[in-house]
Amino acid sequence: MDIQSFLQSGLLESYALTQCTPEERKLVEEMLQQHPEARAELEAIELALEQYAQTQAVVPPAEVKDRIMQEIDSASPPMTTRLNSSAGRLLQAAAVLLLAAATYFWMQQRTAEQQLEASRQQSLALQQQIQECSSNLATQRAIVELLRDPKIRPVKMSNQINPAAIPSYVFNGDPAGPCKISVDVASLPVQPAGKYLQFWAIVNKAPVSIGMIKIDSLNGIQTFDCNPNAEGFAVSIEDNPNGNAAPTTVLMFGLQG
Repeated sequence: MDIQSFLQSGLLESYALTQCTPEERKLVEEMLQQHPEARAELEAIELALEQYAQTQAVVPPAEVKDRIMQEIDSASPPMTTRLNSSAGRLLQAAAVLLLAAATYFWMQQRTAEQQLEASRQQSLALQQQIQECSSNLATQRAIVELLRDPKIRPVKMSNQINPAAIPSYVFNGDPAGPCKISVDVASLPVQPAGKYLQFWAIVNKAPVSIGMIKIDSLNGIQTFDCNPNAEGFAVSIEDNPNGNAAPTTVLMFGLQG
């Protein structure tokens, strides 16, 4: 594992919170020995956790002290006048120490729980960011491959609702092969719940349905069988998840050059 992937993996955070498996701990310790930047990052994480714990410290509720004192009173033998002052002071000191210890362990447990939850949330956020970056990178690579292919003919589609919006593209496949067309789904505007996108070919100046667009298409690209006589293409917004016989609201439109 390279150092950048390691720093972004979340293993240092898990190591700082002693949440690593034996295999993960071995890997972390090897990386700490080999890379000074890994050691520096671990120290920064430990410092951040310590500062977070201090800022989030909570004074234990008054009932904790009351409960402990009640237990001490119930467990202590009745005081008599014969009890000398030294023994009384010793008992009071023991009660104070017991209260301090109970308070300390309560606060330690509370801090550990808060640190664990903060680490879990941070790990989830990092995982989501990595997934989003990977998805965006895959989409960009797929688009670049289509643009570089000399057999592919891009068709620019402008937004009919918001002309200033970024245009989308469709890509005609190899003219010598089966008629295929790919839609840059990732660039299409996101629709609210209950709205669906339908893809159309313009044949003899009339729209012909090609199919419904899937927003979660692999790599942000969706490929359809197309009509070789298509003069252009369009995307419409529909209320029916299965599409309609004619476009309801045209969102994107473009003609082949």
